Amino acid sequence: MSVKTEIAWCDSTCNPAMGCDGCELPKCYARLLVGRYAGQTGWPASFDKPELFLDRIKKALKWPDLTGKDRPDKPWLDGKSRHIFWCDLGEPFDPQLPEDWLAPYLPMLSDSPHVHIFCTKRPDRARLFFERHRSPRNLILLTTVTSDATQKRAWDLLSVPVFTRGLSLEPLIGPVDLDKYELLCKEWRRGFTIGTYLDWVIVGGESGPGARPCRVEWIRSVVEQCAAASVPIFIKQMGSYWARVENASIESWEQVDRKGSDPDQWLDDLRVRQMPEVRNA
Repeated sequence: MSVKTEIAWCDSTCNPAMGCDGCELPKCYARLLVGRYAGQTGWPASFDKPELFLDRIKKALKWPDLTGKDRPDKPWLDGKSRHIFWCDLGEPFDPQLPEDWLAPYLPMLSDSPHVHIFCTKRPDRARLFFERHRSPRNLILLTTVTSDATQKRAWDLLSVPVFTRGLSLEPLIGPVDLDKYELLCKEWRRGFTIGTYLDWVIVGGESGPGARPCRVEWIRSVVEQCAAASVPIFIKQMGSYWARVENASIESWEQVDRKGSDPDQWLDDLRVRQMPEVRNA
């Protein structure tokens, strides 16, 4: 757990559940990091066998409220509640974990001043969980979509009864057509009601060992789709390798920095970092 994180769209991270049963990203950063420390105190014995570290939850909830505070390094979070990304090194709804491990802590999350962000590749299991246990209003549920091949997760996410939902298109390894499945609402919704469309989209190219390049037209297409539907979008990074022009040949792709996370190096129209409206009580 970390009260400060380099992840641009949140303030802090906490991992009460670590590990995952696998997905389409065999070299994801969570697998690599957990694999490096597997078996040590505070880490699961193996990434493929998720474990719980529930004592971390109450510790994280004691972190100071940041409402009204500025974040010089993350101005898009200025004035907002502390945003905590939970289980960034694991799958919170992994079938190997107890189905209701999070349930006793939902009232604590709800009573805290923070915004709680969970990301899952198993929105089908998340739906079953939140059908049994009411979601806090200050919770954001994301699902990961890496290309059109995994877009079904986004459709599954729409049926999860939470108040704020979004997509993490990271790493983006292919084009994604959000309009294809009517995932974007055509007008901005307000009020404390559970919606049926997306409230937020995060985009990022792949980084790390063996990173696959990300095409600028893939990212620009998502930006344009979100802008047309008035859905906030957050460009996290371009990835380790990306092309500055559309339909560029592989020879023109370049390594910008370790993650392509410096907006000053991006094209002007892609410097977009917006946060969602969280329907907090």
